[in-house]
Amino acid sequence: MKQIITFLLTLGLGIVVQARTVNYAEGYYVVPDDMTEEPGDGVKGYDPNPEGRVFVRRDSIQNVYMMVSSYRDNSRIDNLKVWELYAHQSEDQLIRDMQASYSGLPAGTVATVESVTTDVTGQRMVSSATISDSKSSSAVVTAIILLNNHKSLHIEIWVNKARFDELLPEMTKIATSFNANSDFIIRN
Repeated sequence: MKQIITFLLTLGLGIVVQARTVNYAEGYYVVPDDMTEEPGDGVKGYDPNPEGRVFVRRDSIQNVYMMVSSYRDNSRIDNLKVWELYAHQSEDQLIRDMQASYSGLPAGTVATVESVTTDVTGQRMVSSATISDSKSSSAVVTAIILLNNHKSLHIEIWVNKARFDELLPEMTKIATSFNANSDFIIRN
């Protein structure tokens, strides 16, 4: 899966889909037009005002098979030097760090982080993981943009694991559309 995500991120994808931009003061990303926005009350970051947003795509019997959630969060990284040191760690260390972020899952739920890539210039980190419990298995691509105010923006793109290969190009397109506005980019 890592090779596929890295390849698609490098290509920037040539998929054409009708889309709309989701804006925060700090940044933005693009979701396909056929996704419906739902209340983001359950989306929590550590920031006291995470401004959670949720977009879903449903099948013909109204089951959600793709969900994009986004929120603001706190960050320990506040300058380029610290970000560059962090981003240049080994992928194994980045995977361990991301795996630790899933430690608060309910009993019986297992998260396995498969890959983490960093884009030093774009101040972006993208990971892929599988989350499973006794009822279902989901694949999630998470993208994090670091900001200059001890904050970060996060998007999580969830799909039914059985449809991961089919939906990976769209997931990657959403993740690569995620950018910080210039006033919030980390500088020295």
